[in-house]
Amino acid sequence: MKIRLMTIIITVGLLVSLAGIGVAPAGAGIDDPRAARIAVAIAYAMSGQQDPSEDLPQVKNTDVLEALGGTVADTDFYPAGAFVQTFVIEKTQGHLSGLIYHRDGLSRVVMTRFTATFQEGDKLTITDVDLTPAYAPTPRTAMFFVPATGFNGLSFKAALLKANKLAIPAMGQKADSKPKTYTVVAFMMDRQPPGMQMELVQNQVSGSAEGALRKSGINEDGWCYAAFPATFAYNRGVEVFFNIFLREGKASWLANTYSSHSLLKRTQRALAQRGYDPGPADGLMGAKTRQSLQRFQKQQGIAADGKPSLALLALLKATDNPPGIQLAQASLKTLGYDPGPVDGQLGQKTVTALKAYQTACRLPSDGVLNAEVLCQLADAAGLMPVGRSNTPTAGVKVNRYKSRMWPNQLAAP
Repeated sequence: MKIRLMTIIITVGLLVSLAGIGVAPAGAGIDDPRAARIAVAIAYAMSGQQDPSEDLPQVKNTDVLEALGGTVADTDFYPAGAFVQTFVIEKTQGHLSGLIYHRDGLSRVVMTRFTATFQEGDKLTITDVDLTPAYAPTPRTAMFFVPATGFNGLSFKAALLKANKLAIPAMGQKADSKPKTYTVVAFMMDRQPPGMQMELVQNQVSGSAEGALRKSGINEDGWCYAAFPATFAYNRGVEVFFNIFLREGKASWLANTYSSHSLLKRTQRALAQRGYDPGPADGLMGAKTRQSLQRFQKQQGIAADGKPSLALLALLKATDNPPGIQLAQASLKTLGYDPGPVDGQLGQKTVTALKAYQTACRLPSDGVLNAEVLCQLADAAGLMPVGRSNTPTAGVKVNRYKSRMWPNQLAAP
């Protein structure tokens, strides 16, 4: 008998606990734990770590696995996920392929493409593994405003650690009373090919490649960062933009745009422009701002948690779009789902269609419509291009470094 399974998604917790990592196949109708066991065994072997879960004793430790030790360049990386694209077994022989993700405490991600062959007996025996580097088509970036100098000559990791330690927080920081000099530091957070370069440009226009203040980064084994001093008043006065461009060969594109005004301050301005009363646009979360956010969220028919996000800001600025539930229903219809009539009512058919979409996109299938899900839906349907962000998925813990990392945005703030 020959079994062929295609596209198994293995979801692995981003933060590894002492109990090990959780693995759950999410492909519809696919439930073969052998693919998960083999992929996780390879992931742990690559990082030289031992998986404490109960599954891996069913995978035989061989010289093939031991030879993978150290193939993840930095020992700080731990297994963070796997995506199994093919799984084929005939009698006791099989092979599989996919992607493995490793992550470190600084939120860097390394992707590796793998193919493997195995035999099935009392245990699964991995007989051969081939690894090749893989790269995110749109690498994540991170930016920090650091009231300190001394970044010249630092390695990528040393610079990232310093930025995380000394940067001002991205939320809850009081506005500067007058302009100050910061070191603006930008990083590529996903490992990239050696030919990829980045350039950091300061301008008063979002997304502009023009600007007298600019700095190109140096690619160090796939990791790249750039830093320069800039003088501005954080959260006060003229808004200054910092644009990150990626270059590979003759190709160049805008990766992200950051602002000297915080996400909360920009959200407060957008709320005021829509007729809400969030109080002064000071970048501080007060009762009036939270109530205005919740009022807008309720009117949109989305989860009213009163928290700012890039997705919520995009909705605030999309003044020509219908309220959230209608936009979600129209988007689901465009994408081939059946949410029922576009009536702005979150009925059972809409919830069922929303859950089906979430399952297909490997999101928590809870039928809850929040700003992130709504923006992703509208973007996929072509009804509201909003860009992508690094806003963490609901329910996923964020490590302590994230608190000083500026919100990530591909579209203009």
